[in-house]
Amino acid sequence: MIKVYYDGKCGLCSKEINYYKSIAPHNKFKWLDIASNPKPLKSIKTTQEQALKLLHVQDHNGKVHIGVAAFCVIWRELPYWKWLAPIVSFPLVLSPLSGVYKLFANWRFKHLSHCQVSLSQQQDIVLKKYKAKGTEIPLNFIPWMRSNHAGETGAIWIYKGAKMAFWSTKIQKIASEHLHTEQQHLTVMSYLTPKKEQSIFLPLWCLMGFCLGFIPSLFGYRAFLVTIHAVESFVELHYKEQIQLLKSMESSADQNLSKVLNKCYSEEIEHKKKQAKLPFRLNPNSLQKHGSLLLA
Repeated sequence: MIKVYYDGKCGLCSKEINYYKSIAPHNKFKWLDIASNPKPLKSIKTTQEQALKLLHVQDHNGKVHIGVAAFCVIWRELPYWKWLAPIVSFPLVLSPLSGVYKLFANWRFKHLSHCQVSLSQQQDIVLKKYKAKGTEIPLNFIPWMRSNHAGETGAIWIYKGAKMAFWSTKIQKIASEHLHTEQQHLTVMSYLTPKKEQSIFLPLWCLMGFCLGFIPSLFGYRAFLVTIHAVESFVELHYKEQIQLLKSMESSADQNLSKVLNKCYSEEIEHKKKQAKLPFRLNPNSLQKHGSLLLA
């Protein structure tokens, strides 16, 4: 049975799903309103925030499809809509349509109150996980936090760019896995870095990040891995330097910040461990030098 995870509190979404229900074959679908009851999302390892933002569908084989790809799974089983699914599923059509759908989904998510409540709850969960709530930032550490916030913003867009590589499921898989972690890191850095202290160049970091994720993907899986390894190597050293600096300080507030950064640091290391064997070595000291100049 195909499971459809939809936002039952969204008027537009509900109307569409109700229409599908009216023409769907009997016992073909299981319709799950995750706005009212998010518990079924545990089985597909998805947060309520993610499911409210984008349609999720689990097919007969247990594979989870998201966004436009999820609609295609539904359409294949519906009369009058079967002909559309193969056309939209074609990679050259699916990729741009997915981009447009995500833009609309983000706009819808920002304008629906129940989505914002879910977002706030999810942010609280992340902040508790990293023990970031109540953590104080020393004045001399503001530039470091500005750098961290800009870096995590860029990292998110690296993986968003890589996810556009419809020709490589391996690249998309790694990008999706890393994106989830980087989104949590950005939630923490956004909380710790006052809005007025955040970089004025964030739009540039977003653009550069997207290009850094998408362009290497054009040259294949190995080129993408080299790029990600370079990025993770710099971030690892960047966090390590901050942790060492905080350890030399004596206040408990500084040590609390050190624990937060140490968790982010350990997760960046975990990303590197998951990478496949690289075709050549990279110089981490060079990466640290040039990366610091970019984020300053």
